[in-house]
Amino acid sequence: MVGGGYAGGTPGFQNMNIEETEGSGLFPGLPEEDPLPDGRVRELPVAVLAYIGDAVFELYVRLHMVRNETGPARNLHRRTIGLVRASGQARSARHLMEMLTEEERSVFRRGRNHPAPHVPRSADPVDYRNATGLEALIGHLYLRGQAKRLETLMERILASAREESPT
Repeated sequence: MVGGGYAGGTPGFQNMNIEETEGSGLFPGLPEEDPLPDGRVRELPVAVLAYIGDAVFELYVRLHMVRNETGPARNLHRRTIGLVRASGQARSARHLMEMLTEEERSVFRRGRNHPAPHVPRSADPVDYRNATGLEALIGHLYLRGQAKRLETLMERILASAREESPT
């Protein structure tokens, strides 16, 4: 197992092989090209991109935690929540802005500017909008099959989180 630990003593979990396959990173099932016919990814509503991006972001963070952290699952969960909630995603978006291409910035802005039906009481409205922008970008990259770029951005997010963490 990468990272040398397991999540809190679940029998057999320490022997679970979650190694990445060569060249596939954390997304071995990611298609090499647009999985939707005729490049429809660009036509998808931003809410759909954010919906997919939210799931991809959380899965990536959870897999990272299992690979690289040790301790009980509740501790892994707490650390994951710190990254996947709106404030954590907004902070992550700020760390990425200078490395985004113009197309990626455009997708981010579309997500950020999309009117949210409601903002959770626990979230700052500005953070929530920036988090939606990040989720839309991640969904866009995932659905376009841009695994290498997606991994580059996610690794930057996780590296920034490690730098900020009071370990």
